[in-house]
Amino acid sequence: MKNLVFLGFFALVFVGCAAKAPEQSRLDNGEFQVRTYPVVDIKKAMAAITNVLQEEGYIIKEANTELGFLSAIKEMDVERKNEAFFGSMFDNQDMSWDKNAIIECTAEVTELSKEMRIQANFTKKIVNNRNEVSSIAKIGDEKFFKEFFSKLDLGILNGD
Repeated sequence: MKNLVFLGFFALVFVGCAAKAPEQSRLDNGEFQVRTYPVVDIKKAMAAITNVLQEEGYIIKEANTELGFLSAIKEMDVERKNEAFFGSMFDNQDMSWDKNAIIECTAEVTELSKEMRIQANFTKKIVNNRNEVSSIAKIGDEKFFKEFFSKLDLGILNGD
């Protein structure tokens, strides 16, 4: 009887370990983070990226047209007033709550033979009231990227 239990347990462990590795998501593949345009004008692309990000409240930290690289940052208050109230009311030094969100963007424009490729990456970092990082995550919302690139399309393809 003990051997049967042991063999059953052993079989379950191997079945669990033999599970198929998860397939890469579209974010892992970077599919919706990249857009290719049928024109080659890096200056125009960089200007369009800058305009879109600034309209969305980002501050451009670095831009290099020659390299086709841009980085920007946007800060937002995410503090919930009830968490701050109760945290300060009990005067607990160990209590923490999310206070700010920092969204960082990097964009790269690559010139190909008869087209150009733009890749954008967005990362969201949450900082708590003690100025400690609570979390960092890539933004992987496909809708977010569709909206970003649709605004970018207007600037690149329409010449605005």
